Amino acid sequence: MFHLFTALIPFSLLFAVDVDPELGQFTIRPVPRVPGSSALAGGEPEPSSAWDKPPHRHTVYLNFDGALLKSGPNAGVNAAEGAVQCQVGELEYPAFSGTEEERLAIVEVFETAVAPFGIRVVHEQRPPKHLPYSQVMFGGLPSLLDAPGGSSVACSTDCGDAQWRETGFVFTDAYPGMALLLGQAALKVAGHAWGLDMLADYEFIMNGLVSEQPRAWSDQCVESDDSFGKPYCAHVHDEFCGEGSGMQNDTAELLAMFGPNSVDDVPPTVHLLSPLDGAVLAPGQEFTVEAEVTDNFDGAGWRLMIPEAGQELPAYKRETEWVLTPPKGKYTIRVEALDHDGNVGYDEATIYVGVEPDGETTGDTPDTSTTGGDTGDTTGDTTGEPTGDPDPTTGAPTSTTGGSGTTSDGDGDGLPEAPDSQEGCACNGSQGAGHGSLGMLLLLSLAHRGRRSRRS
Repeated sequence: MFHLFTALIPFSLLFAVDVDPELGQFTIRPVPRVPGSSALAGGEPEPSSAWDKPPHRHTVYLNFDGALLKSGPNAGVNAAEGAVQCQVGELEYPAFSGTEEERLAIVEVFETAVAPFGIRVVHEQRPPKHLPYSQVMFGGLPSLLDAPGGSSVACSTDCGDAQWRETGFVFTDAYPGMALLLGQAALKVAGHAWGLDMLADYEFIMNGLVSEQPRAWSDQCVESDDSFGKPYCAHVHDEFCGEGSGMQNDTAELLAMFGPNSVDDVPPTVHLLSPLDGAVLAPGQEFTVEAEVTDNFDGAGWRLMIPEAGQELPAYKRETEWVLTPPKGKYTIRVEALDHDGNVGYDEATIYVGVEPDGETTGDTPDTSTTGGDTGDTTGDTTGEPTGDPDPTTGAPTSTTGGSGTTSDGDGDGLPEAPDSQEGCACNGSQGAGHGSLGMLLLLSLAHRGRRSRRS
């Protein structure tokens, strides 16, 4: 069984770069994106147009290994940082206590059900932080979240999948050895995170009661179940079943959000607009990093990287502009994008801060103007330690065009090497994936959004 991020780890060793302990740290201030920008950059659609955007790819991380979780308000829900909506304070969520055979059986149930859609599933290793992904935790009992009982908890019903980084829970210790039941409980949790409500018919995944019988997504308009509360995303379901129908078509909505499954071997394209390659600056002189990111499917994620300083900052809010204050030294400024099939694209520039350029430069001091106003200082990860979860070495390309592909490495610094000579090229790399529910994926039209805790 091929698992993209695990398989790509060795390639990262080709792009290692040593962090220079004598160099200082950058101050990094993200510039908020402008509402109404492109879907890839995270723009919000008009409320009246739930499905006017192309489908987005998505990745689900089935977490059997446990994690430290912390409370996260609606604006801060982020599986990559362990921030969840339905947790108060901190919680060391336990790992799955079943056997490896049971774990793989649960994964198979989940993968089979989402295989027709543009959804990737990983479970052996957490995806890189900058790739948008949702998460289902497997382990423990309902009492961990003060739930009265049941097999699972979904922290939200996210109409139209406007949020891409939710975490839900399946309490595997309450139903030991019941792989089919637990796998279908995980699908129901994920369904709520994608905006699906409960259905009345027992044959469907989104029915509110657990079952050891095989279930499926509804493939026609069927009656919603209001015994658990009024359907939260009825306005979205009406787009597919008619206004005021009180019905829901799971398959139609999942296809609208994620599209049909297909191979994606096209890397994202990154164009670094600023700074210019070879720019010369003074220490402490603010400058703007600005990039454009495009891809053949919506949903890619990206990060700002400064390898020599050991700093990187995932674009959690899909920003494409940052204001930096540099210390003295020679640095690579890189923006790197990753899609859900492991294809990588990047662009980069070398800057000289208070030091003489190595040779010819291709530009002068970049434009230091910013947009969006003062956003407050933030420094991102500035310790020189790995900035992702354990060994975030995934998403490395096996081939590149226009220059060397980049990825986090596996030697402890968590950062890629600057290629020898790129001259500000827009570079990309491809890992020809397309393994149905076995890889990774992401984004769609940001439709009407609603959030409410769900227990089942």
